[in-house]
Amino acid sequence: MSLRWKIFHGIRQRSQIPPLQVIVRGYNTCQQSPTEKEHGSSRNTREPATLYATCVAVAALGISYYITFKYKRNVYALSATQNVQCGQLRKDMKTYTLEEVGKHDSKENRIWVTFGQGVYDITEFVDKHPGGPSKIMMAAGGTVDPFWTIFANHNTPGIHSLLESMRIGNISEEDAESNKSDLYDPYANEPARHKALIINGNKPFCAEPS
Repeated sequence: MSLRWKIFHGIRQRSQIPPLQVIVRGYNTCQQSPTEKEHGSSRNTREPATLYATCVAVAALGISYYITFKYKRNVYALSATQNVQCGQLRKDMKTYTLEEVGKHDSKENRIWVTFGQGVYDITEFVDKHPGGPSKIMMAAGGTVDPFWTIFANHNTPGIHSLLESMRIGNISEEDAESNKSDLYDPYANEPARHKALIINGNKPFCAEPS
């Protein structure tokens, strides 16, 4: 009976081990699950944060590129043109020949004029000219220099600024000198006036008593 009891007792103990192992494994699984969930949750939280940080970095690089290469270049170009007076050479614009300018003498071909070294498309302004379109059309395809020598009231900052707003290019320095050499100054032999006069304009001379 003793031997049988030992055999029975041994079989009974072996049959109880698997349930115990299952219980232990189940307990370990329960203990590990929250940790794994925490890691998963942390990973899910980090991914949007990483994506956001990447987007911010890319945007910052784009803004930096624009400021460095685009904005500053535009500012430098603008400041360079702001220092150019009406009729002076503008290096940021195309240079035309007098022959090319001469082809633009009607609304169909656009109306161009020159002043100094500047080339101007005045097509849209012709009908708005205070003296009438016929007057300004006398300079179409040519230079306004001789007309502005006679009608010197055009030589004001306001009119120069208006003309410069219609700037499209340049003529060469040689062509500009050629235009000047053809000018006749009708006021070249004007007599000297008394110094007591308040001079409002030299060509034509306009003054009033002080």
